[in-house]
Amino acid sequence: MRRRHKTIAIVGSAIVLLVGMLAAVAVRFIDVERYRPEVEAAITQATGLDCSLGTLSLRLWPFLSLRIEQPALSRSGRPILKAERITLSAHLLPLLNRRLELRAITITRLTGTIRRDRRGNLNLLPPREPKPQQPLALPLARLRIAEIVLDDAALRYEDAASGFTAAAEGMDLALGPLLLVDQGKRLMTSGRDFFAASWEGNLKATTLFLNTMPLDHPTLRFASTGKSLALQPVAAAVYGGKLKGSLTVRGLGENPQLAATGTINGLDLARLAAAVNHRGRVSGRLHASITLTTDGAKRQAMLHRLNGTVAMHGTDLTIENIDLDTILTQYAKSQEIGLLDLGSIFIVGPFGPLLSKAFDLSGAALGVGRGKSRITMLVSDWTIRNGMACAADVALATPKHRLAFTGRLDLPAGRFLDFRVGILDPRGCATFTQRVNGSFQEPQIEKASLLAGTLVAPLVSFFRKGMTALGGEQPACTPFYRGRVPHPATP
Repeated sequence: MRRRHKTIAIVGSAIVLLVGMLAAVAVRFIDVERYRPEVEAAITQATGLDCSLGTLSLRLWPFLSLRIEQPALSRSGRPILKAERITLSAHLLPLLNRRLELRAITITRLTGTIRRDRRGNLNLLPPREPKPQQPLALPLARLRIAEIVLDDAALRYEDAASGFTAAAEGMDLALGPLLLVDQGKRLMTSGRDFFAASWEGNLKATTLFLNTMPLDHPTLRFASTGKSLALQPVAAAVYGGKLKGSLTVRGLGENPQLAATGTINGLDLARLAAAVNHRGRVSGRLHASITLTTDGAKRQAMLHRLNGTVAMHGTDLTIENIDLDTILTQYAKSQEIGLLDLGSIFIVGPFGPLLSKAFDLSGAALGVGRGKSRITMLVSDWTIRNGMACAADVALATPKHRLAFTGRLDLPAGRFLDFRVGILDPRGCATFTQRVNGSFQEPQIEKASLLAGTLVAPLVSFFRKGMTALGGEQPACTPFYRGRVPHPATP
């Protein structure tokens, strides 16, 4: 028995050695460079781009492996995508049955910009035209890619229709498996076919920018079932805070349905303020959360069908060079500063980029001087119904004052609807209010007014103080705010 095993081992080793020698000899006599023009022409015909393949080299053992150095895709001499190296590795035995089983396609240091124009055409593909499916040039019964790998990629995506941009640096991506050809027929001829297939993968990067929002060290796992695409869990650092969330897209077609949830704990207010060009030095940590759903393929339709909640909460926040309590105490005399500018520094946080034209988010209107402001508590809770954002509980408190917002933001139309801010008394009634209507770009901000009228306000104030001193009831009022931010304790 031992002798038999020994014989089998020797014969097996000899076969392996022989195959290795044959593979080494074959590589010497196979000139892969002769196929370069055909491959470049095929890629150019498929994409409409000029294809350039660098140095090609081939290995047959232990796996069939083709290495391409410095490949690039360009249009009119302008590079669109280029890489340091592409390596394709495949199993040898399936080729005997006209099956190409790729173990992996590894693309090292891929760089470039992918653009989608207003008609939905990608710069990587020829314009969309109804064409009959072309017969497959390669005589393959089956083509399967076990894994596609991006190693240290730097890519940018731009959508001209929505204005959305995304950019990734130091990105590592792995996805698969992908079945491209079965029974001699191509299964993936468009992006829709790709999302209709089942595959999964992982992504991580050094930095990912969504428009101007940076995500540091993002990681996510994604999976497509053919009917839905799920990105979960998603984790990253956002302005110093920790993001955790998920995104699900169902009905991958003309009318996709999106659902997103997420939380950010410990959002660094100083970094957030710098992103919206706040001139004052602010500090503190915020906590934010979202739960949103929508559907549609175009931005405007998605805004009309947007539903969910957006919230930001914080305590013990500070802003340097601005003394809000002093400004608010003197407000009754001057009224030179818009209440909306006062409150919007913190209140409009979730919608700051949208409202930057309406409010002075930089703080310049408040004047930059001496002093410091302490925000003891901030709540900014919004409910969104069919694209209408309603201020559910939106207020802030300083050691001496309390401000609150009411009203709605029409997100699809980009308009304020009876949007107001008020300085509150201990009962939640507004002593001063200011209203804004109109578009986000050109808002109509009314001059701040006293609740009871400018001429009679001093008398009303004197009467209230007298009634309080005598133990009587204060005059009735309609509370401007009933939320959970308490009024500052009386010193």
